[in-house]
Amino acid sequence: MRISTNVTSQTALRHTDNRLNEVNKSIRQLASGHIHNSAADSPGEVYLADILKNLYTGMNQTYKNNEQSASLFQVAEGGLAEVVGVLTELKQLAVHAANEAANDKLMVEADQLEIEQKLQTLDSIARNTSFGSIKLLDGSMGANGTTVGDNLSFVSANQYTPTSPEKGYIVDIHQASTRARFEGKIPLSVENIGDGIQIIVNEFETLDAVNGRKKINENSEKSGGTQGKFAKIDSRFGELKEQIAQIQKNYQRDPDAYPFEQMSKEVRTLVMYYLNKEFEESGMEMEIFESPDQRLVMRHKEFGDGHSFSVTCNVPGVLTERPMVAEDAMEGLNVEGTIAGYSAIGKGQYLTAREGAPAQGVQIRYDRELDYIELPVFDEMGNRVGSTYKLEPQEMVVGAPMEGFVHISQGSKDFYLDSNQGIAEPFSFISVRSNRLGQNVRNESDFNSLADIDVTDIQGARDAQLLIEKAIGDVSKVRADVGSFQKNTIEKTLGIVAQGADNLESSASTLRDTDVAEAMSRLTRDEIMTMTGQVALAQANQKPRTVLGLIRG
Repeated sequence: MRISTNVTSQTALRHTDNRLNEVNKSIRQLASGHIHNSAADSPGEVYLADILKNLYTGMNQTYKNNEQSASLFQVAEGGLAEVVGVLTELKQLAVHAANEAANDKLMVEADQLEIEQKLQTLDSIARNTSFGSIKLLDGSMGANGTTVGDNLSFVSANQYTPTSPEKGYIVDIHQASTRARFEGKIPLSVENIGDGIQIIVNEFETLDAVNGRKKINENSEKSGGTQGKFAKIDSRFGELKEQIAQIQKNYQRDPDAYPFEQMSKEVRTLVMYYLNKEFEESGMEMEIFESPDQRLVMRHKEFGDGHSFSVTCNVPGVLTERPMVAEDAMEGLNVEGTIAGYSAIGKGQYLTAREGAPAQGVQIRYDRELDYIELPVFDEMGNRVGSTYKLEPQEMVVGAPMEGFVHISQGSKDFYLDSNQGIAEPFSFISVRSNRLGQNVRNESDFNSLADIDVTDIQGARDAQLLIEKAIGDVSKVRADVGSFQKNTIEKTLGIVAQGADNLESSASTLRDTDVAEAMSRLTRDEIMTMTGQVALAQANQKPRTVLGLIRG
């Protein structure tokens, strides 16, 4: 029996100490709520739990960001709704002012005064619609631009358009846009109209510049219907017949009092008046007018290759070469050119920079039209005997090295949708100031924006309606874009982020949080084992006392 070393006591003490450490560990887990309270407990799980916690924190803040963004869009949408309401009231005033027969001067002036007050309301909405200190509808949260150069005007840019360099993006026009047109070969006169003239015009939309009409006609045949609209006049019947017959009678009876040139002009004026009236009643975007050398010219009002028409006429040469055989009009051309040195997409008078190009998203308008130029006509002896007229060639219109510049100031802001993925989406708000709405609308009053409209004369009241309708369309589109972005981007992201945050929290909880039931079971077990160890330790310490018994004995 050895007393120098008590191996049994040391063993009991070691086991008791281990159990005591387990008890302390369980107490820490229960007190902190975490399985691992130091990296030494489980390095791998602590590392993964920290990563998940970081992701959850970012996603949780992203959720709050998106809630804040949704509130911003609600404020913007409310402001745009107010703008639409004001524009609707402007439309009502313009329509009232256009009722010339029932309005006196004071009533029209009152309408104009009220219009000016409502335009000030638009400017006030632009100034005051804000989210905190952020102005939403004054143009500072969108892409703005201006052009330098003849016949150039800025139309729009999107949220992805970069700010232009100091000198701007160079604009070079290669081809001016034209409209579908049909020109007669000889003037209509009081003599060649004969017993009457019959003109049939069929307007249609082309699907493409080459064979679009063919496709439309094929579709028409399959469906058994007709495409487009048509207009028809026939001077062999009705009131038009009577008026032309009277002109012919006057000319035949007294050519000196009723000269050929004047009577022919009156015949052409009547034909153009009745055909233009028919165009308007049929809802056709067409017009007929007289060239400088008295030939009838028919053309579409829209620029580009998207619209065309055919003409049928019974008087050879006045419009078609062969009587009562339909002939197609000359196709219109889209504007062509480059922006910032890259070829752009032309549609009508509008040129848009392609995606991926330096000025992507920029849209400008080039409104230069081809006009008639006078060419002298000489006889065999070299003497000038008259003039002929033709449309100026493209080289005379776009012959300059470049037409100008477009300057872009990008104020669109990114909405940070997902911090973990680094996803951000920009959005561009428009300016609702009166001088920024209703732009790029062709009108006879030369109004450039809503700020210019004047309804004190009948033409101004009619043109004001065109600008107001354009403004309503533009604002309504942006309002729809705001709603779509809020619903399909912000609110959808809110749902995705909330679900992702729940999943991350659940995953982190599995690694980090204490299972209380399991920890209590281990604690109870370890406490029992600790007490048992203490008893065993006491017994182990009693063994050396037997030696003392022997000595005493």
